[in-house]
Amino acid sequence: MVTRFLRYIIAMIIPVSILSAYSGATIAKSDKDVTGRYTGHPVVITSSTLKVLSLNLAHGRKNHLNQVLLSEHTIRRNLDDIGGTLKSFGSDFIALQEADGSSIWSGRFDHVQYLASQGGYAYYANANHSSSKFFTFGTAFLSNVPLQNVRSKTFEPSPPTLNKGLLTATILWNPDKRLVQAIEVDLVSVHLDFSRSTIRKKQAQELIAMFIHRDKPLIILGDLNATWAGKDPTVRDIVRELNLRVYQPDNTELGTYRSTGSRLDWILISDDLVFNDYVVLPDILSDHFAIGAEIGLGPSAH
Repeated sequence: MVTRFLRYIIAMIIPVSILSAYSGATIAKSDKDVTGRYTGHPVVITSSTLKVLSLNLAHGRKNHLNQVLLSEHTIRRNLDDIGGTLKSFGSDFIALQEADGSSIWSGRFDHVQYLASQGGYAYYANANHSSSKFFTFGTAFLSNVPLQNVRSKTFEPSPPTLNKGLLTATILWNPDKRLVQAIEVDLVSVHLDFSRSTIRKKQAQELIAMFIHRDKPLIILGDLNATWAGKDPTVRDIVRELNLRVYQPDNTELGTYRSTGSRLDWILISDDLVFNDYVVLPDILSDHFAIGAEIGLGPSAH
């Protein structure tokens, strides 16, 4: 973790501090700043499974140290590679983290809107958890159908690391039209702090508080910056308190952080859902590997 923290200092804090010194930039704390094209007449999904994917975009830098050092052309080319993977995987919904709006430090264009176009997604939403004159980024969704009840939450600030948060939305699903009435499913794209387990624990409790009294199926996707085993209980706490399922939590072949092989990215589902398939994509798209799953409705939900 020391090496990773030093990498963060070089790649994030120093450039931001230098830029801020000249601009008076501040970190946004609003939990309502959602942009995109995500509303419309509700559409009921009738496929037998929901195909989902999650990826930390790393601000479009791919395998480079810092996006500040890259040209707009290079960042667009990096996102083109991501868009190609999204198309080939064919997800219904994609959860993104470290997803940039139009920012000086990452090419001056909206990465989420660009990926929606490249991946063929008609709807997208981006929650900006950290913002200044030089950067705007957070969590996001790409979707084939309009999203309902879209909400953003920015966690309590955790300096020196930048703000993290989550984006949540609801979709309607009636698998193979088997149900008398379509059910609502809540989706969450979330990013937790990497540097301190104490901060992750607090952020996890903020997430849990939002969904502890839910009455509908739930799918949580994102970069939790924590593994299953070990002293850090973050993932286990979320799973236990929200009564969620995990796909093979002890499987050591499902690592997602490229430099260490640690499993930091997760798809967690409520117990009325089941995993029909789960995969870690091998494509080099950022410092994280993308993860995907096909999710079915469990027998208890029929």
